[in-house]
Amino acid sequence: MSQRKNTGGGHLSTFSRIKAKRVILLDNDCWKWTGYKDKLGYGHLIFHRAKYLAHRLFYERLIGPIPNGLVLHHECRNPWCVNPQHVRPVSKEIHGMLTSGILKPGRSKNETEEKGE
Repeated sequence: MSQRKNTGGGHLSTFSRIKAKRVILLDNDCWKWTGYKDKLGYGHLIFHRAKYLAHRLFYERLIGPIPNGLVLHHECRNPWCVNPQHVRPVSKEIHGMLTSGILKPGRSKNETEEKGE
């Protein structure tokens, strides 16, 4: 997989500087977080004196607020990916099902229940 450094120029916001310094754009459209990652591979950072999971910050800054009670599921299956187009808000229950393989990506819980799976 080839990699391109996400470079920026001129005056950048704090968020843009973080993105330019800590993200590598991969050919599969994943945005690889190169900053601190926990043992599960999720990126962490401090932004404006608050601690964030990197993928949550990128989603909030580029898409909008994460709806209350929902978590972000990585459709790409890469916990270090911060591309907001690669995550979607789901309930904790659905996230658990997707992560364990009980529910396949792209299918709702109702579709799975109707088919008796």
